[in-house]
Amino acid sequence: MKKILSYIAFTIIIIVSIALLNLTMMAKAATADHVVISEIQTSGGTGKTTDEFIELYNPTGTAVSLNGWSLVKKTATGNDYVLIADFGGKSIPANGFFLAAHPTGYAGVVAPDAVYSTTNSISDNNTVLLLDSSQNSIDEVGWGTATVSEGTAAANPAATKSLERKAKSDSTADYMIDGGRDYFAGNGEDSGNNQNDFIIQATPEPQNSLSEPEFVTAAAPTVPVTNVNSAPLIPAPVTANTNNTNLNANTATMPTNQRPVSTDTLVPTPRVFDYSKKVFINEALPSCAGPDDACEFVELVNNDDHPIQLAGWSLTDQKTIYYFSDSAVIDVGEFLVIDHQMSKITLNNTGDTLYLIDPAKAIVHGVTYGKAKEDVSFSRTDDGQHWQWTAAITAGGTNEFSEEEDSSAVAPVSAVTTAGLSAEQSTAEMAVSQDPTVVDILGITESLIGKTVIVSGQVDSISGRSFYVVDEEGNSIRVYVSKKPGLETLPVKAGDTVTITGEVSKTDAGLRIVPRSKDDIVVAPPESAGAEGQVLGTETTADTIVIPQRQSSSQAVMYIVAAGAVTIGAVAVYIWKTRAKEK
Repeated sequence: MKKILSYIAFTIIIIVSIALLNLTMMAKAATADHVVISEIQTSGGTGKTTDEFIELYNPTGTAVSLNGWSLVKKTATGNDYVLIADFGGKSIPANGFFLAAHPTGYAGVVAPDAVYSTTNSISDNNTVLLLDSSQNSIDEVGWGTATVSEGTAAANPAATKSLERKAKSDSTADYMIDGGRDYFAGNGEDSGNNQNDFIIQATPEPQNSLSEPEFVTAAAPTVPVTNVNSAPLIPAPVTANTNNTNLNANTATMPTNQRPVSTDTLVPTPRVFDYSKKVFINEALPSCAGPDDACEFVELVNNDDHPIQLAGWSLTDQKTIYYFSDSAVIDVGEFLVIDHQMSKITLNNTGDTLYLIDPAKAIVHGVTYGKAKEDVSFSRTDDGQHWQWTAAITAGGTNEFSEEEDSSAVAPVSAVTTAGLSAEQSTAEMAVSQDPTVVDILGITESLIGKTVIVSGQVDSISGRSFYVVDEEGNSIRVYVSKKPGLETLPVKAGDTVTITGEVSKTDAGLRIVPRSKDDIVVAPPESAGAEGQVLGTETTADTIVIPQRQSSSQAVMYIVAAGAVTIGAVAVYIWKTRAKEK
């Protein structure tokens, strides 16, 4: 009995010791337990002073809702300016990122999850504050001579460079780049001192909610992790292969995706990826007379001037994500059919949205369709600007339409035209303003002050009596609605596709459009996007995209497993030694 009690006491001592050791290690770690500001670029250089972004990182194992949260900048003199008034219903994934960027100046290839709801801009000697829905400060980063910061302010990042939060207290710029020790270790270092927690990164690498989650709570896999089609899940690269070196449809070879193991952390093998903005979703068949899973397919087409290697590319309906194999190639002018058996993507008969995503996690192309009929495919017309249902199912071939179908083809809702206005409304507008000008948002300059213009786009955010309209390229314009009959409340909501007619004016906050009556604000019917096939592209923000996340073991589970193994081993050794002495 005494020996058994001794064994039990010894085991308890071992477990308590390991637990205390783990607690000590965790206490020494400065990893944040909340969303942090992880990377900031303030300028893209000469002529690109508003090429800026603010990246957030979630170091926890649970997605965090940003509903009601806001981003605010504070100048060195203490004045506050709103950057994002409200993130709306967006969220940041577990161990993942969220990208906010300037609405007109940002020039990065990674699509922002949200653009500023104002035209305010960050610069040297500023502070950025992340506030929750109760206006509590979740995180703040000051740089230069900022008067507000956590501890000492970080250094001002030079133009084209960024401030990046460390993964660990001893992380360096070299450790944090692709191939470095801490590249996949997150951006969670938070000692309460901005100067100590941030480094200057020579090559900024903005990441969004579609970017690869970091391997923070578990080691990166040493063999390729596979999805349903056994295609490797590949980390987002830093640089694109723009010249297609060594990428040939017949002889293409790709570096191994095996990640080498070290005693400290895992360093990924650099990969070379192929990129293109001319690979499109071309046809989709959601429904057929037989079982849907036996006939559904999505077809891509390559309209570029060279073969495109699809290693690292993916296709998703926001519920299931399909990763193309390293050997997948689309030759010039050719088609690639992905059926349900390959992708496991289920195309909803009631309507769905598909996105084609490149290795940098940027949306290359996408389409939304409405209610589907049996044995009718949703197909892209030759001009690339229209979509139409057609009974001619042409998997792997050129899309075909009957004359009747061709005549009913319609343009995407997002096109900047006067198509959103009825004939009666167009006539009324012309009567009020003898020369309304249809313009792109980017074309609204001071030369148009006092003139009547027509613009189209999507409502990005609402603030008081104003709302911001964003076009497909991310350019935005403020629309101010004065209280007039029929306009006591704003007739729009975030996400609406609208056509606005109004006079261009200028205030201290910049240029704006002022509609004159309720007829100047035309909202596209909700069903039109599905019926007409709204075409999406790289400029489309990922504000509604939810990509299935891979699951990784938590650090707590690792500690428990390790502690259990050590304890069992210690008890076994103790029993063995005790019995040896008795003999």
